[in-house]
Amino acid sequence: MPDGEVLKGEYSLVRGGSIGFGNIYGSVYGTGGSASISGSSTSYAIPGGSPGMASAFGTKGTSIQCEFYNDNFSGHGYGACKSSNGALYRIQY
Repeated sequence: MPDGEVLKGEYSLVRGGSIGFGNIYGSVYGTGGSASISGSSTSYAIPGGSPGMASAFGTKGTSIQCEFYNDNFSGHGYGACKSSNGALYRIQY
């Protein structure tokens, strides 16, 4: 985190499918491009990609929830996170 707090957690992928993302991804990336927001979820489908979610918790009490897309060929991906204090982050790996 910007203040030096280290967060650790877990993630999961849904290989070969699509998943309805919540508000985090749509809040950070908006409705442009391949995103389409409907109600409280946004749906994405990218060939060769797997959607995923992650949760992490920090040593100072911060938690973060992330939604991301993993490129199954390169192992790289991008996504969005929302921390327990409401801060939004774009992620890329």
